[in-house]
Amino acid sequence: MKDHYSSSSGDNTSTGEIEMNNAVTNAIGLAALFLQHVANPPRPIYQRVPVERDRAAANERLMKDYFDPIEPRYNEASFRRRFRMSSSERISKEERIANSNFMHNKEAHYALTADFGRALLVKS
Repeated sequence: MKDHYSSSSGDNTSTGEIEMNNAVTNAIGLAALFLQHVANPPRPIYQRVPVERDRAAANERLMKDYFDPIEPRYNEASFRRRFRMSSSERISKEERIANSNFMHNKEAHYALTADFGRALLVKS
């Protein structure tokens, strides 16, 4: 018994039938991909929101809290516990940086000008 897909010469199929089979196969594949995409949509991409920080004021507070000549808010033990160095060690580092010729080094210059407290006090 012959079906309408086979030709009279056996396994020889026409080019039109091959193209039709390929088109149907591609359509089924695309439909499967679409269903998979609908079932599992990709997660949205969230961008980070920049947080504005007043670093200069934070540096001033830090200097006032630990190095105020009249009355510091925190004592030497608090400074040592937080930064793992003594305040005299920090001051000696500050003086060494201030006395060295480092203006060609942009990072060191930034450490003294903009974010002095954080650059020197955070243990590396």
